Amino acid sequence: MKQIKYLMIILSFLYPWIVLFAQYEEKNSNKLRCKDLLKYKEQIINSYLANSTIQENEKVLTEIYLDCGIHSLVAHYSCSEIAALSFINLGDIKKILDTMNEKASRDFDECYKEKQGLLKFSNLGEFGYTILFKSCIDNIISTDSIYYEDIDEDTFCDCYANKIIDKDFTYAYYINEFFDELVDESSVSHNEIYLNCYYNSMKKEEDINHSRDISGPSLKEEIDILDVGSRKIKISLGDHVKYFDLDTGAEETVITMKMAELLEKDGLISKYLDDKYFVLADGTEADCKQMIINNFKIGNFTVNNVTVAVPKEAEGSFLLGLSFLNKFKWSIDAERSVLLLEKK
Repeated sequence: MKQIKYLMIILSFLYPWIVLFAQYEEKNSNKLRCKDLLKYKEQIINSYLANSTIQENEKVLTEIYLDCGIHSLVAHYSCSEIAALSFINLGDIKKILDTMNEKASRDFDECYKEKQGLLKFSNLGEFGYTILFKSCIDNIISTDSIYYEDIDEDTFCDCYANKIIDKDFTYAYYINEFFDELVDESSVSHNEIYLNCYYNSMKKEEDINHSRDISGPSLKEEIDILDVGSRKIKISLGDHVKYFDLDTGAEETVITMKMAELLEKDGLISKYLDDKYFVLADGTEADCKQMIINNFKIGNFTVNNVTVAVPKEAEGSFLLGLSFLNKFKWSIDAERSVLLLEKK
């Protein structure tokens, strides 16, 4: 329970005050609540915040927890009751909190929800942005809709979070009303937040096509580079495993004519393009067939619609160029000798 976590904090700081007011109560009436404890509420909260490691922009939430916790204790327990529980369970605050009655716990929850609901995300700084950004990402994942396939999710959610902060929306409005307004196509939120962020985060057509060409269980892969005088990458073409020379300066990916014939038999060539002359790695110019091949497998990725060049006369090496690499966000970690690939 949330109240347990935060009331543990409260009790640790209340302990000396509890003893003081228990003594006061004993002199007056055993039925008195710890009303005087409220006089020191601000001092207790400030003492906790000054000695905690809570980040600045999270303190406003912590103040609400502490404020509601103190009021809950005062409203439902006498000083002597709190003092007795503290003495008996000293060193195990959770046991003290486990004895809270149902009404005290319910009042605490209601207090926190009400006060939290009045907060604006703009009051929470980076913490508020993080809540909104994560909420946006979680919603996209759970929706599993084709409407999000053509946008960059991080760009969309960054825009979404910042616009809600700029509009000074409260937490209560966001939870209870915002999403109903968001789906209303005539509303301010739908047009100024959803549509604005959606169209500003749309992927370029090239990136959309590339993202659809790639399948696999992960967003990122690290591919080992075999350094044997030249840098080589292990790739499967259907059932055929080959090592390609990694050439980040080459425009095209190159395979041999023999391999092209095998892939044709396997049905992995989806389209033939016009022949073209290319300058190969050794500087020679070669007349090449061009074709689009499916079922490139690298790590856990399967890549389709890869344009390759096939020299008509020379049976050279296999070359991995930009026609393959640029389907990803890619980089090379030279120190670890790995090729880093990430879906766009």
